[in-house]
Amino acid sequence: MLRIFALSLLAAAPLHAQATRDCNTWVSNARNLAMPYEDATRTYAQGSIAFLLLDTGEPACCSDHLMVLYPDPEEPFRICQLISLRDGLGYYEIRLGDAQATYDPLEGLSVRIPAFEYGEVEAMPRSLDVTVNQQTGVLTASHGAP
Repeated sequence: MLRIFALSLLAAAPLHAQATRDCNTWVSNARNLAMPYEDATRTYAQGSIAFLLLDTGEPACCSDHLMVLYPDPEEPFRICQLISLRDGLGYYEIRLGDAQATYDPLEGLSVRIPAFEYGEVEAMPRSLDVTVNQQTGVLTASHGAP
């Protein structure tokens, strides 16, 4: 029943939607850090930016989410953002180990991560593109064709 509900949500959402929100949610609980841990974490900018792959286990179609921690330019602590495919639903798969990063002094750190969206016949490849600007404290996330 839960899977049918999740699939109905997928059908109702636009193709290239994605949701970014604060980490103050059950999805970002430490128990959801994907295993093996060495494949579920990536750090950039001399360790000041961390990407963590989360797997909530359910719904089976959409349980992968991405947590990003980065410095707050105005406060002495880090900002935590959670990236999901849509509100309440993650990706079918996020391949954090295959992430490719670039840096532009004006834009910040840009990371392209292979991701897959659930499809009725097979998973649909996407690229999850995340940019973190440490100067402004702004994170942007989008996805599209790989």
